[in-house]
Amino acid sequence: MNADTGSDRYISRLDEQAEHELAMLERASKRAESADSAESVQRRGFQRADSARSLADFRQCVDDDTTWDVLATAPKPTETMFYGLLGEMATLAADGTEVNPLAAMAAGMVWLSATMGRNTCIAVGNEWHHLRLYGLHVGRSSRGGKGMSLALLDRVRKAIAERHGEATYGNVHRGGLSSREGLALLIHDGYKDGKQDIEPIIDKRLFIVESEFANVLSQAKRDGNTLSSALRDCWDGVSIKPATKSSRIWASRPHVALHGCITPSELRNKIASNELSNGFANRFLILWAERIGSKPFPARASDAQVEALADRFATVIDFGRAGYPDADTPQRLSFERKAIGLYADLYDHYRKPHPAGELVTGLLERRAPMLLRMAGLFAITDLSTVIERQHVAAAGAWIDYYTQSVAMVFAPMVDAFSEAQRNEDAEKLHTYLSERGAWTGRTDISNDCFKKRLPKQDLDAAIESLALEDRIERREMDTGGVRRRTEYRAVQPTAPKTPQDSAQTPQPETRVIPKVPQNPQTPHTETENNTLSGTVGVEVLEL
Repeated sequence: MNADTGSDRYISRLDEQAEHELAMLERASKRAESADSAESVQRRGFQRADSARSLADFRQCVDDDTTWDVLATAPKPTETMFYGLLGEMATLAADGTEVNPLAAMAAGMVWLSATMGRNTCIAVGNEWHHLRLYGLHVGRSSRGGKGMSLALLDRVRKAIAERHGEATYGNVHRGGLSSREGLALLIHDGYKDGKQDIEPIIDKRLFIVESEFANVLSQAKRDGNTLSSALRDCWDGVSIKPATKSSRIWASRPHVALHGCITPSELRNKIASNELSNGFANRFLILWAERIGSKPFPARASDAQVEALADRFATVIDFGRAGYPDADTPQRLSFERKAIGLYADLYDHYRKPHPAGELVTGLLERRAPMLLRMAGLFAITDLSTVIERQHVAAAGAWIDYYTQSVAMVFAPMVDAFSEAQRNEDAEKLHTYLSERGAWTGRTDISNDCFKKRLPKQDLDAAIESLALEDRIERREMDTGGVRRRTEYRAVQPTAPKTPQDSAQTPQPETRVIPKVPQNPQTPHTETENNTLSGTVGVEVLEL
């Protein structure tokens, strides 16, 4: 990403504007000095001094290490992310190669989520979530290593098919999505082709790989194309219904997971503005990842290692399917007490707006359900129906990385400097109202809190930010005149409720999975509104 973006351009623009205004003032002053009175000359002298002082103060603010750093940098993965069997496969994929283990594990998570089917589920209030994920690998062209991140996974899938049958992991489709009807055709409910009846596809599990996700975005922007709405429905698990009466192809009870690859510039340029706000983009786990190091002769995992991974994944898939598609008995995942506490803390954090502003906040809207789905997937890899604290922690680490990736990728579309200033004004106002503890009018806020230096529109933005977050409350007072007095007060925090267990936490079912043998010849690379209480189950209405 170019350094001269976002805050740099904003700072440069203000700097040039201040210099220009100061120069104009000096030239005007020189022209008028000979004809004006001494009083006018003195007044303009004070104006020049004020302009110079403002410019100096601004430059000092920009150069001060104590001010906000609004530059979005590349996110850093943590060890917590590489959990369990998926983490082992990612580590093996990167061992002695240029593969970014994060990219390899992201692809593995999306694939594994597709293999689960619709029997395993998690309750969230009156909603239920199957373990479906959409992933979007973002990296620069020729540096992202998007194809190589799937190489080991492809070998594992092939070994599963050879040793356990292709039906183990469901349907796979590589590229070419163009329409709602085309997507439905991949897992259709049957249709008539002329006089011939086409039998329905019973297994609705579908793993889609879109190595050129920019093509999907281009198709979605065409007039009348409803592909993006169909993908939203699939993430939600809603049946894909025909967009027109002439189409007879349906796909009920879909279980679709999508792994896409795209460059950051393509993502920013090709995605339609409405897709950023209509819930399409925020269903994707957007992850920045590029190849690591330089390996002209990369290592290759041994057949024994691949076969061992294939056998272990086959066991996990069999456990997660819970009989799907032949049986429809739900396998409900529950939470242990420690996992509930950690998730509640993370949920409160995810509800807060992101400092980068509304665009990034909207893109991160579904962090909580994404975390639940990943935590459930990690539990299944342990062959357990109980989500434990370590599963939530690992999923939370992925959400942190996802948050950083979104902030970095979309930084050129955000005025980070202005957003940081607005956030600072809002926090300053909230601190002032909290310490004051009483209803306070705008005049007092402007005079006492901001020393009459904050423009009206900036004060409005700070008040609006706090009001939208329910951190301040507002009232209007009758003054006896035409205009009413508006006052504000900080909302007093309430004591958190202690979760009460309504049922005993079930113990996870334990099975033994053989370990992947080590290859001694492989070189090593250097390098909530819905508050949960007790254990959480679900009564599934549609499976």
